[in-house]
Amino acid sequence: MQDKTRSEVEALVGASDYGGEYLQEQKIMVHCSKEQWLQFIECVVTGWTETLRQKTEKTDKDIPF
Repeated sequence: MQDKTRSEVEALVGASDYGGEYLQEQKIMVHCSKEQWLQFIECVVTGWTETLRQKTEKTDKDIPF
């Protein structure tokens, strides 16, 4: 994501919190900087969104975002 809005940044931080909680529950240790972690979360969110968009375009339906 380029030129993220404040809401997008807040959503990425929220997704980061959920991901971090999951890793803690599973006792999975991740060693990276905060910036690296947020970039990872952004990659996952962007990949999910783009994949969904591509699948929707193939079915000729409008995507709601």
